[in-house]
Amino acid sequence: YMYLRIHTGKVNTKLICEKVLQAILRQNITYFDYVGAGEVATRIHTDTHLVQQLISEKVALVVDFLSAFFVGFILAYSQSSCLALAISSIFLCIVITSTIMNKLTARYTQ
Repeated sequence: YMYLRIHTGKVNTKLICEKVLQAILRQNITYFDYVGAGEVATRIHTDTHLVQQLISEKVALVVDFLSAFFVGFILAYSQSSCLALAISSIFLCIVITSTIMNKLTARYTQ
């Protein structure tokens, strides 16, 4: 499973790199007066590396954790519905707290 994600990330990164390079080469020649060749290469490498990390590692981890979370809820409801309802109320508190924290983090990082 992880191999498929890593391979997909590499293929998509290669395609994105080619598209970005084509777009840069279509720029007006004065664009290169303000931006050096090393800066263009560094930007392409940095951006495509971030995309590859997102596709190959982060998405796979999110899918794994979310599936484990929902399977846990399904098993909890099948074993003991009263305990699962108590856990569900705690889940609502976690969602509210994480929403508030995300808003505060976004506000103070700007």
